[in-house]
Amino acid sequence: MTWILVMDMLPALNIIVSWNLINPTSLICRNELSYFNFLDHSFSPCLAARLGDIGLDHSPVYGFSTDGFPIYGPYQASHTLAVSCWQKRDYNSSLVGCIGGKRTCTLINPLDYSQGTQVVSSGPSLTSTVPTQSGNTISSACGIYKQDYFYNAT
Repeated sequence: MTWILVMDMLPALNIIVSWNLINPTSLICRNELSYFNFLDHSFSPCLAARLGDIGLDHSPVYGFSTDGFPIYGPYQASHTLAVSCWQKRDYNSSLVGCIGGKRTCTLINPLDYSQGTQVVSSGPSLTSTVPTQSGNTISSACGIYKQDYFYNAT
């Protein structure tokens, strides 16, 4: 059995005007994650393969949250992925983007994107590379920072 430790989300939800790096799930297959420093909002085919979840049925339990509730994999039925309410921001969008399509703003409330954005000092470029806390270098494309996501239940 493979165990996945899920840390309490409260430290990750602090609203600080800085860019909080999310180590991508795909790195788990290359063993490059820094110890207990991981947050993900999306489906990882690599993680699913490691857990034997190939989508033939409802996903198994991947782990448990700190309150004891199970965390299931991405399949809600045979070959049917559940749809996440967490969406990547389009930095060129008039709703969730920033001036010039760059990381120059954050959402006032990522749980309610209709509240708009606030200007911050410029964040990392969307086209460069950045070091992870474990010392690896990865692309800074949209999706590696928690500020790259917003909740949209519609």
